[in-house]
Amino acid sequence: NFEIPTPHVLEIEQSIIGALLLEKDAILDINQILKPESFYSEKHRYIYEAILELSSNLEAVDIITVKTELKKKKLLEVIGGGAYLSSLQSMVSNTANLEYHAKIVAQKYIQRQLISVGNEIIKISPLNWIPVTGGICPGVKCPEGREKKCSLCPYFITGSYFIDGVIFRANNA
Repeated sequence: NFEIPTPHVLEIEQSIIGALLLEKDAILDINQILKPESFYSEKHRYIYEAILELSSNLEAVDIITVKTELKKKKLLEVIGGGAYLSSLQSMVSNTANLEYHAKIVAQKYIQRQLISVGNEIIKISPLNWIPVTGGICPGVKCPEGREKKCSLCPYFITGSYFIDGVIFRANNA
């Protein structure tokens, strides 16, 4: 057993949020790349959700409106208060690399999801291996060239319900 480090880059997450607080139209550049759960940090998720909500309601997105939205949702103190928002904004000198940074955060999110799926498979796969004898092959081309339904298959498979379940759990984690 070994622990896989959780893929994330907090500095880039901070830079993205700071850029969104500085540049009123910056959300339009990344709202198709990132979703709230893409952020590793829970407080960055909350801030991003507030920014998305303001933007979708065609309201201004800046430090004051985001702070007000978070306060309304009773999340301002959870994220570290107005001082944290100010610190994020002050970290950014320009928004030129915003889309590139968003793609990095999205990639880290996908990596975390893959690790989650892998961990699920590791946890439950020993319990779900089924010998196929006289039953239905996995629905893929048999390595020995036989038909999909055979009584001679020596291979062990997992049912498609197992894989579907793992993917469902990973997507809804």
